[in-house]
Amino acid sequence: MVSDPGSAYARYLENVFLTRTSHPFLISGFDDRSLTYGEAFDLSRRVAGWMAGQGVSAGDAVCLSSPNDVDLAVCYLAVMHLGGRIVPLNPQLTTTDRQNIVAVNQPKLILADPGLREATETLARAAGCEVPLVSGDETLLPSEAREAAPYARSFGEAGDNDVFLTAYSSGSTAAPKGVDVTWLGMFGNAIAYARHMGLDQDCRFYNTLPMTYMGGLYNMTMLPAVLGASTIVDHVLGPANLFSYWDQVDDFRADTLWFAAAILSMLMAADRGDDLSEITGRVRFSFCGFAPLPEEVRLRFEDRFGLSLLENYASSECLFVTARKPGVLHPAGSKGPVLEGITVDIIDPDGALLPQGSEGEVRINTPHLAAGYRAGSETDAAAITPDGFLSGDLGYLDDNGELFITGRAKDLIIRGGENISPASVEETLVAHPLVTAAAVAGLPDPVYGETVGAALVLGKGGDAGSLEDITRFCRTNLPNARVPTKLIIVSDLPKGPTGKVDRKAVRDLLTAEG
Repeated sequence: MVSDPGSAYARYLENVFLTRTSHPFLISGFDDRSLTYGEAFDLSRRVAGWMAGQGVSAGDAVCLSSPNDVDLAVCYLAVMHLGGRIVPLNPQLTTTDRQNIVAVNQPKLILADPGLREATETLARAAGCEVPLVSGDETLLPSEAREAAPYARSFGEAGDNDVFLTAYSSGSTAAPKGVDVTWLGMFGNAIAYARHMGLDQDCRFYNTLPMTYMGGLYNMTMLPAVLGASTIVDHVLGPANLFSYWDQVDDFRADTLWFAAAILSMLMAADRGDDLSEITGRVRFSFCGFAPLPEEVRLRFEDRFGLSLLENYASSECLFVTARKPGVLHPAGSKGPVLEGITVDIIDPDGALLPQGSEGEVRINTPHLAAGYRAGSETDAAAITPDGFLSGDLGYLDDNGELFITGRAKDLIIRGGENISPASVEETLVAHPLVTAAAVAGLPDPVYGETVGAALVLGKGGDAGSLEDITRFCRTNLPNARVPTKLIIVSDLPKGPTGKVDRKAVRDLLTAEG
């Protein structure tokens, strides 16, 4: 378990590295590289010294474009030593989006993986950014960075409210918004979450989430660091490594896994029916977050692999807010109780508090709130209020204070004056035995204003002839207003760069189909 640093989170993190020197910290899942805490601390200070020679100082932004890699984590620590600001360039974002990120942040240095160097140079020039752009011969780090004299200070002289990270995720406009994360925000939240869940220094995290996105950076890199635990850095999960997932978990003795709903569906689709009980029996924590998890998908996965999925409710602005606890029987659909020190209110459109059990917008009051946005819209900025963060999510609290999320306010389908949450329809659709994934969106209708449409991914044995049976299933299990008036089959649900379903793209698919 972790103790409360009270203040000075930078000093707290430094102490972890200085007291866990011989314990494995970063382990590569695809080559023979690994670093103990002592080795990572020494190398990151050398890289910080090299960055300082490139003109980077406290408060400066450093952009980093790389696939998952041990070197990427080292560079994050190096920027933190300097008191600088990490700006990840997620390779999965569009060129235009990455160009805008560079233009907004005006970094003092750009580091790019060799395979991404040319594309990164092109977008940096287009952004009008004339700063050093460096990459190594084989990995992110050049040899001179590894051999530089160590930077004099470790983790700079950071204050708890200093911004050390600008993380990008989808905003209410087309362009991604930058969320400014503070030391108090991330590391205070990590300590609160670790206590809530009972995480400890013996955990071995297995990371297949993008490290240039918050899930891979915070959940699978910084959270293990706070604990003094180990993290295996592997390629982002996809078709190339999907069938080796459980072999890797076994080989590296990983016991702390993190899934998104899409990953669960992928693993079940690739399942060969092997007996995995010896592997999954060693797993201590199996977390799931980032996007809504249909209850039927949860039950199928838990039944097949013998794991108990621990959902949470989180956002880039607030980080972890609630979480289901291990060993506790939570009601179906619950995101768990609120973490210590955080308050969740349910409010009506006028901001008035609603009674327990009533559905409304989720408002979060947390000491871990982001400092603000970079290039976010006015709508984004208006979500940060004196009374808390307006999440845009709809939900309610039960009598035990557990949070249930029912949908997104902006995703609501309004059919003849009735509000319909897409998630409520998706839950029913994936309960059909042939449906492995579903995404629902509103379709324009001259009579009702909107009706319900759905894009479906079907499992083995499903085809166009199955749609009639799926429609009958919906009529049996849903009120008439919520029964989809249009169903289409897709090979995969369209997703944004962070892995969440892109509802606009779903709507476009539905309206494009005759």
